[in-house]
Amino acid sequence: MYIPGTLLELGYQEDCVAPPGRFLVVGMDTMTYDFLPGDPEGFETLEVAQGVAEGMTGGEIGSFGSGQTMVKAYVFNDHGEKVGEAGSF
Repeated sequence: MYIPGTLLELGYQEDCVAPPGRFLVVGMDTMTYDFLPGDPEGFETLEVAQGVAEGMTGGEIGSFGSGQTMVKAYVFNDHGEKVGEAGSF
């Protein structure tokens, strides 16, 4: 399982595994290191999950509220593998 270093160091590895057959989006404010949990049910496709990740970090209204800089979003599969990301530091 690959979890981005900061999420792993903060103990969020269990929060980075999607339900079976789905994709999970989680985020982190890179200024405060606040963990931004995603929808626990996840998303049916990688494309939808990636769109949510981009929406939460790109200045659009996403599932986490308004997108903003200094937020990274990661997409994980049901094996806890990072399969996508969006945002910047």
